Amino acid sequence: MNTLAPDSSSAATPPADFPIPADASNPLLLATLARYQAEIGQLTSAQQTLKQIDGWSTIHAASLSATQLDTFNSNRVATLAVLANQQYKQQLFSTAQELWLQAISLTNTIKAPSERALAFASLARSLHGSNPAAAGSYFKRTEENARIISDLSLRATTLSALARDLAATDRSEQSRELFAQAKATVAGLPNTPTRLVALSVVAQHFAEAGDTAVANALLQEIDGAKIAAPPLAVIQHRLQAQGAIARNLARTGDPLTARTQLTATLGLAETLNQSETRDDILLYLAQTLARMGDLQSADKIVDKIMKKYGISANPTKAPL
Repeated sequence: MNTLAPDSSSAATPPADFPIPADASNPLLLATLARYQAEIGQLTSAQQTLKQIDGWSTIHAASLSATQLDTFNSNRVATLAVLANQQYKQQLFSTAQELWLQAISLTNTIKAPSERALAFASLARSLHGSNPAAAGSYFKRTEENARIISDLSLRATTLSALARDLAATDRSEQSRELFAQAKATVAGLPNTPTRLVALSVVAQHFAEAGDTAVANALLQEIDGAKIAAPPLAVIQHRLQAQGAIARNLARTGDPLTARTQLTATLGLAETLNQSETRDDILLYLAQTLARMGDLQSADKIVDKIMKKYGISANPTKAPL
C-alpha cells in the first residue's frame, strides 16, 4: 500500500523513543500514544510513556472527577494490557506478568460499570493468547458489568465493544449474539442525538470486527437522520469507522479503494477545529495505517501530534 502522509518519500522518524512531559495536557492522548508504541514494537518507548502517565497521575489524579478518573484508569488498563501482551510475545514473561498484575490492580479501583467492563475486556483480549481460561473469565466479568449499566445507550456501546473483542479472539457465536443485542438496544432508543452517537460507536465496533456491510448500513442510517450539525462524537466515531472499513478493504484485497478512503478520511479529520478530538482521530487513523503496513505514514502523523505536546522532532534515545 502506498504511503498516505505528505512527503512520504523521506525517512520516517520513529515515534517517542524518549519521555513525554509529565505535565502534558491530555493524559488520555498519552495512553493512546503508549498503545501505538507498544503495537509497533517500541516496547521501551511505551514503558517510558507509561512512566510519564504514572507521573501525571501522581500529581493530577486528585483533581479529576470520579467519572474522569474511571475513564483515565480504564485507558491505562488498556495500555498496560497491550504492552503486557507484546512483552509476552517477545518471551519477556516476568515483565508481562508484572504489567498484567498492574492492570488487574488498576481495574479493581474502577467504580463505573461501563469503564470497569471495558477494562475487563482489555484484560481478556490481551490474555487470549497466553491464558485462554483467564480470558474467558474476564470476558464473563465484562458482560456482567455491561448488563448492570442503567443508561441504555451506554449499555449498547459497551456490549458492542465486548462483541468486537470476542470476534477478535475467535468467539464468533458470542460476538454475533451481543452485536445483535447492541443493535436492538440502539434501535429502541428515542431518535435523539444520543441515539446517533450510540449508532456511530456501534458502527465503529462492527467495522473493527470486520463486518463492513453492517457498519456501512449503520453509517447510512446516521446520514438518513439529516442532522445539520451532528454531535462531535458522531463525527469522530464515523471517521474512525471509515478508517476501520478501509483497513478491512485492504485486508480483503482492495488496497486501492482502501487508500482512497483513508486519504479522504484523513483529510476530513484535519478539518476539525476541536484539537483534542482531531488528535484522537488522527492517532486512531495512524494505528490503522500501521496495522495495514504503512508504518512510515503512521509515524509521520504520530510525530506531528507529539510535537504539539513538547516532544522533540529529533529525540535522543532513552536508555534501555
